[in-house]
Amino acid sequence: YRLKEPVTIRKNQSALVPIVSAQVEAERVSVWSASSPQRPRSAVWVTNSTPFTLDGGSFSVLEEATFAGEGLMDALKPGEKRLLSYAADLALLVDPKQDPAGPERVSSVRIAKGVVTFQREYRDTRTYTVRNQDAKARMLVIEHPNRAGWKLLGTTKPDETAPSVYRFRVPVAAKSNATLTVEEVRPVESIYQVSTVTDEQLTLFVSQRALTPE
Repeated sequence: YRLKEPVTIRKNQSALVPIVSAQVEAERVSVWSASSPQRPRSAVWVTNSTPFTLDGGSFSVLEEATFAGEGLMDALKPGEKRLLSYAADLALLVDPKQDPAGPERVSSVRIAKGVVTFQREYRDTRTYTVRNQDAKARMLVIEHPNRAGWKLLGTTKPDETAPSVYRFRVPVAAKSNATLTVEEVRPVESIYQVSTVTDEQLTLFVSQRALTPE
C-alpha cells in the first residue's frame, strides 16, 4: 500500500495508519444455508470495487448509526465478491421440504453389438418456504447444495454458483410468504451384456415399470 500522506511516529509511540479509505459496493441481504438450517443470518454482499486488496480481519456493521453486528472476513481481492454474515436474523423463517422421489426414469435404451445401455435419470425436488415477519420487504439468499453429478432443471436460475452451493435470491414482501422450488436431475448409465442377462434381471426390468414404450 502507498500512503497518500506521510506519517510520523515518535519514539515509544504507536499509531493507527489508515491504508485504504474508499467506497465499496455492498448489498444488505439475509442468507440461509441448507447445510446449517438454523435461523437465517443478516449479511452484506460485498464487492471490492477498489483497486486494492482488502486485508482479512474483523468488520463491524452500522445501520442508521446503530451497531448491528460484527464478523470475520478473509482477504478480498479487487473485483471479488463475497457474502459476509454478521448476526442472526430473527425476522425470517425458512421451512425446507424435499418431495418424495418418484420412480427412476429411463430416458433412453441403446442396443448395439450385444450390449444394452440404459440411460436413467434420478430426480430431486426441494421447496423452500420463507416467512417474513418484518414490516419491511427483505431479500433472502438461499444456499442450495451444489452436488457433483446433479444438474438444475427448469427456469429457476441461481444468482451465483460456487463450488459447493448455488445461491438463489428470494424477495419476500413485508408480512408475507415466498417459495423457491429447485429441481435437479442426475443421469446414470447402466451397461449389460445381452448374453449374460438373467431371467431375474428381466423380471426386475418389467416390475420396475421404468421402461416405457417411448
